[in-house]
Formats: sequence, structure tokens, C-alpha cells
Amino acid sequence: SRNDSYSVYIIDWLMPDMNGVEVARRIRKETGEDVPIIVLTAYDWEDIEEEARQAGVTAFCAKPLFMSELGRCLRSIIEKETDSAPAGAPQQHHTGRILLAEDNELNWEVARELLSILELELDWAENGQICVDMVEASQPGTYKAVLMDIRMQKVSGLDASKQIMKEYPEARILLLTTFADDEYIVKALKYGVKGYLLKQDYQSILPAIRAVYTGQTVFGTEIISKIPQLLHEKKTFDWKAYDISEKELHVISLVAEGYSNKEIAERLFLSEGTVRNYISGILDKIGLRDRTQLAVYYLKAMR
Repeated sequence: SRNDSYSVYIIDWLMPDMNGVEVARRIRKETGEDVPIIVLTAYDWEDIEEEARQAGVTAFCAKPLFMSELGRCLRSIIEKETDSAPAGAPQQHHTGRILLAEDNELNWEVARELLSILELELDWAENGQICVDMVEASQPGTYKAVLMDIRMQKVSGLDASKQIMKEYPEARILLLTTFADDEYIVKALKYGVKGYLLKQDYQSILPAIRAVYTGQTVFGTEIISKIPQLLHEKKTFDWKAYDISEKELHVISLVAEGYSNKEIAERLFLSEGTVRNYISGILDKIGLRDRTQLAVYYLKAMR
């Protein structure tokens, strides 16, 4: 079968030259049985259902297409896969709230339909900053998991995750994205999120949420394959990526060597207050808590 990245095919029934059922038959021949195929139609599909099923069509969705309808269709596919689990497999039932940070309203509607399978209350944050604000305004333990889109306007999912994990290191954040970007993965690991998953791997999203919900760490197959290489790559550390100036880097190096604020001030001809301000600003830029973390971070970066 072909090694493409599509997790689901959505095909119109009536198309020029070749109808959707024939297209489905040819796709199924190329891809095998694993990938769902959905046929869209504005007509009663009972007349074509038998032929379509034989061709490999998984489900039908009515036109005109609404995102909520598509969400229900995808949900029906996932529920069938869940029902096909081995007999006697334990059924997990959870209670609590999940917070979804997603700046696309249509994506939110689809996610709401899919996540309703978990029978959990779902809150929506329209961007990263709103997500941070909602977490800060909530009581500890209110959100059993936070699902975070990475690319959002105003504040990205990574920046929001950094802020949340700094204040609430016990938070359970699952990052969702369409990009297996190396820089994103490294930052996600550094911030301590509980998971990183590609949206295309929709069949893994619900199991991943269940795992993160219970405190486990989950990374998608494609992400896991990248981690060993990323952790062992030898690169010159890019301090400019954190907006660290040469003066600030000098301060960091002296902290790592064990100098006190007074000693650093004497060496750099600064006041102790200025040194404290430098260090406070550096900690905020890098997302660290104290001088010890800063020293360890510097020594690791300079290896």
C-alpha cells in the first residue's frame, strides 16, 4: 500500500468522469482497509449503500455539509472502532472538565462532537492567552487535561504551555498540531507537556486524551521516532532565540561559575540592583525559576 499521510478520505458521490463509489474502490485498492472513506451526497444513499460498502466506503455524510455533521460522522467511525475492542477490555469512565485551546471555530465544533464520546465537560479557549487566563482563574484540579493547538493568533500554544507549566507544573497539557516541527518538539519536551500529537492521527487522539487524563505522557508515533535524534544532536545553542543579549549571557556565565550578585556587580561595574534585574529578566525569558536552574541550564547548553 502507499505510504501517504491521509487519515481519512472525504469524497463527493457525484463527480465528472468518475463517481465517488468508483473513486473509493480505487483508493481502497491503493491504501488497504485501515483508512476510513466517507462519501458525501445530497441524495438518499440507500440505493447505492450496498455497492458503496463493497467498494470500501466506511460511512456516508449528508450534504450540504456542516462541520457538526462531519464531526458526528467521524465520531460514528471512532465509536465503531471503540466497540470493536477485545471482549472483556476494561471500559474507562472519567468525570471532570477538559479545556480546549483552538482559534478556529469550525475545528472547535468538530472537536466538540468527537470529544463528546468521553462524556466529559468541555470548555473552549479561543486563543492561547484566553487559555492561560482560564487556567489561572480556575480552582486547582478543575481541568483534568488541556488540549492545545500550537499555531494560534495572539499567543501560540507553545507560549501558553510555557506560561501554564511555569505556574502549574502539575498541569496535563496535550499539544495538537499538523506539524512535526523539530523546534516545536524540543520546546514541548523542555516545557514538560504531557503529550504531542499530530491532528492527522485522529484515531489516536481519544486514547491519548485518556492517557494524559490519567497522568501518562503520550507522543505520537511520528514524534517518538524523532526524539532520540533531537536529544543527541550537537548544535550550537542559540541564545538569541530567547532574546538574550551579550551582556545577559555574560551575567549567566558568572552565575554558572558561582559568583554572587555582589561579585557580578563588581566585575561588570554595575549596581547589585541592576544585576538582580538582569537575572530576573533572564529567568523570565528562558522560563526558569531560580539561579540554580539557570546555572544548570547554561552548563548543559554549553556542553
